[in-house]
Amino acid sequence: PRAGRRARFPFAPVAPSPFPGGPLPCTALNAPALIGALRYLVGRGPDALALLLLLPELYNSMQASQSNALVAALIVLAFVALEHDQRLRGCVAIAVGVAIKIFPIAALSFAVFHRRRLRLAVVFTLCAAVLAMLPLIVTPPSMLFAPYGWWYRIEIAAALAPGDSGILHAFRRVAQL
Repeated sequence: PRAGRRARFPFAPVAPSPFPGGPLPCTALNAPALIGALRYLVGRGPDALALLLLLPELYNSMQASQSNALVAALIVLAFVALEHDQRLRGCVAIAVGVAIKIFPIAALSFAVFHRRRLRLAVVFTLCAAVLAMLPLIVTPPSMLFAPYGWWYRIEIAAALAPGDSGILHAFRRVAQL
């Protein structure tokens, strides 16, 4: 079925452009984000070696139009913000990273050494909740949560199918051990 106006709204800035017009600006922002975060972490002087070490991975990420460089920049910014006792900034960086990909959730381990762990947990939870609710501005809840239901049904069908397929099947096999 065709998507409604509200579903198309977030893609409005890149919708009229040809294919390279959409991913290109996003990919072009990943490298400066990572370089800026790295400079923020190590300062202006010794970042040349760090940048040289990151260059192959940054190149691969940009070639594949991946957001790994942006996510890495958000993790670095979260670390630096928490080191400077800027809880809100650090939690927003982690929450945005988690909204893009799941693995920045590991950056919450920085909170283990923070002197106000509980407050940091509350701030992160609020940031994550606000980010999770943002799509509801333009998308009804049923449309937002429908893909999760589809994913669950696909995984259940794969788990119940003969053979070793599906992540739920793998969990079931581990539970039987």
